[in-house]
Amino acid sequence: MKSGNLLALMLFALLLIFAGCSGNAKAKRTVDPDEVRIVLRKGADGVVCRTVYILKDHGGVMTCRDSSGTLVQMRDSYYAVPWGRDILYYPNGQIKSETFYESMSAQPAYRKEFFENGNLKFFEDSVGKRTYDENGRLIDADTLAQNWRVYYRVTPDGNVSVSKRSLDGDSTYWMNYVSDSILSSEDFRSSKGSWFKKYDSTGALLYSEWKCDSVNIEVDYYPDGKVWMNKVFRKRELEWSDDSVFVLAEFKEYAGNGVALREYELNTADSKAEPVCRFRNAAGDSIAFPEPREKNPYSLRENQRYKPFYSFVDSCTVPGR
Repeated sequence: MKSGNLLALMLFALLLIFAGCSGNAKAKRTVDPDEVRIVLRKGADGVVCRTVYILKDHGGVMTCRDSSGTLVQMRDSYYAVPWGRDILYYPNGQIKSETFYESMSAQPAYRKEFFENGNLKFFEDSVGKRTYDENGRLIDADTLAQNWRVYYRVTPDGNVSVSKRSLDGDSTYWMNYVSDSILSSEDFRSSKGSWFKKYDSTGALLYSEWKCDSVNIEVDYYPDGKVWMNKVFRKRELEWSDDSVFVLAEFKEYAGNGVALREYELNTADSKAEPVCRFRNAAGDSIAFPEPREKNPYSLRENQRYKPFYSFVDSCTVPGR
């Protein structure tokens, strides 16, 4: 190749390089030093905070370091008001807390706190707040979910309690757990009625109760979930006063194989009515008198309030007559 051609190629390459450098230089955003203001502030604890303000953008970034140079805080601002993230750090560099501001408001959009191992300790936003232990387990919460205010608590013995209250204040729902997963009880109450359920230590349903203005229903269960006793109480107005009482209108007791051993029905609308009773043995054969029980009738209501064990069902009579 002739030396003239070689020189021409070298000059063309240099022009390309200079053109590329010139383009890159134009692409860079430069800040006029007159538009930048730096403020240094040293606290009594030796922490030095350096804030860089971009006057044109009305924004700034503050970084604070302790006497050893370790970063302890970073904060964004706008017109000298917190806007964006405000972060505090542990000495090991992990984030200690983070607060985020969406606008020029004293109320943050959310706030987080962390353990020194990096796990979330606390979170709060417009929906609610949640607290965690050092292993990341939720131990306390107060949040909104659809039309409910939900409260979650872990008791000192490790059990869990969850309660929900409707935003209109009409309904409340409680759930209690043994550990995190085994449900021990449920309780719902509203202006229209209520119900309650009790479970054993394995989570099997033991007892349930439904209440409304005129009818109460109680059901006891065998460990396998089959119905043991079903009781229906109906409201009866008292003849001598404006008060009313709930009277047992239906009673059914079942064997483990599903056979109805005892059936008791009373027309509660008629204060002089006699009950209708039917008795069977475990094989399903009708008998004149009920066979002795293997155990006394039991329900949480009777156990707590010392109710009778329904001996009047076996005699087919009405209590109090």
